[in-house]
Amino acid sequence: MKNKKIHLDKLKEISQNIDNPKYNKENALEVLKHLINTSNNEKIRIDAIKLLIGLKLKNHIIFKILEKCLLSDESYSVRGLCAKYLLLMYPNKCRDSIKWTLRHDTSPIVLKIIKDLSFGMDGHKLEMLR
Repeated sequence: MKNKKIHLDKLKEISQNIDNPKYNKENALEVLKHLINTSNNEKIRIDAIKLLIGLKLKNHIIFKILEKCLLSDESYSVRGLCAKYLLLMYPNKCRDSIKWTLRHDTSPIVLKIIKDLSFGMDGHKLEMLR
């Protein structure tokens, strides 16, 4: 219970400072990465992922965090959220991870998110998943 309070406090601090240009986003990235990788609380992991995206950093570290969660998190909600952000932010880079997920994930929710985001504006399946 003590860890949950500490985690919530860290999330709150990052949330309150995320738009401050003087706030150290690299530090926040490390804190969020730690929370995502160590928290047993699904809501904390989801909130940390949302804040991670809110940092507006698009780099290899964020890609790897999202990819790891997509492939291994026990929560279908976390996996679905990561699939969404991977497809929106890293559509070409996430190709192999998304294909693996389509073959191995059993959650209808995760699979629907991928299916819904895998079609282009004209309704044709995106090239990346062919």
